[in-house]
Amino acid sequence: MRLQFAAQSVAGNRAGPNEDCIGWNDSANLWVLADGMGGHAAGEIASRLTVDHTLRWGVNSRLSYALLKAHEAVAAAALADATLTGMGSTVVAWQLRERSCEIGWVGDSRCYLWRDGRLTQLTQDHSLARALGPMATGHAAHTLTQAIGMDNPQPEVISRRVRVGDIFLLASDGLTGEANDETISSVLKSTTDADTGLAALLQAALDHGGRDNVSIILIRVMGRWFERPALLYPLLLVALLLVLLIGWPLLQEPK
Repeated sequence: MRLQFAAQSVAGNRAGPNEDCIGWNDSANLWVLADGMGGHAAGEIASRLTVDHTLRWGVNSRLSYALLKAHEAVAAAALADATLTGMGSTVVAWQLRERSCEIGWVGDSRCYLWRDGRLTQLTQDHSLARALGPMATGHAAHTLTQAIGMDNPQPEVISRRVRVGDIFLLASDGLTGEANDETISSVLKSTTDADTGLAALLQAALDHGGRDNVSIILIRVMGRWFERPALLYPLLLVALLLVLLIGWPLLQEPK
C-alpha cells in the first residue's frame, strides 16, 4: 500500500498573517493540520507549536497522547509570555498504521473520506453547534468548546480500515466554511492525483470568498499492482487461460 499526498496552506483573501499550519512526517505516515487563534502573532505560534509537538510525539505514541503533549506545549508557552495569553489552536491529525488509519482531532478542523463516490465527514466539530444542535445559531454556532492550549481538551481519536482508492481530506474551516459538501465531492469525484485535487479545492475556497486562511492535506491510498483488483483479475484470467492451453493437450495424450 502506497500513499500519495499533497498539502498547502495559504492566507486566503484575509489580511494579516496565516495562522494555519501544516506538517508531516511521511516516514511515520503522519500528517497534521492546525488552525491557530489569538491576538497579534499568537495564532501563528499556537498552530506551529501544535503541529511540531504532534509530529514529535506522534511518531512513537498514540495520537491521543501526542495531542495532549501539544496542548501542554501551547499552554506552557502562553503561561510564559503574557503577550500570548489566550492563544489556542484546532488540530486534526491522520496516521496510517498497517492497513488502518488513526484520526485524532480537537476543535473544528476536519477529516473527510472519499470512498466509492461518497463523501463522509469522519470528525465531529467540538463546537456549540454540535453540543446544542438547532439551539445554536449565528456566530455562536461556530464557537469552539475545545481547543489545544485552552482549558482541558479531550482529544477524540477514531480508527478506520483503509482501502485502495480511498482519499482522505484534512481541512481547516477556511475550506469547509466556504465550500459545501457538494462542491468538495465534485472536486474529489474528478481527482486523478493529489496535486490537481488540492489545487482545485484551494481554488474553490477562494472562489467562494476565501475569507479565512485555507489549509488542505489530501492523501490518496494507492495499491501496488497486486493490491489493485482492476489489474489483478485480468492477470489471473490470462494465467488461467495459459494453464488451460498448455495443460489441456497434455491431459489428452494417451497414457
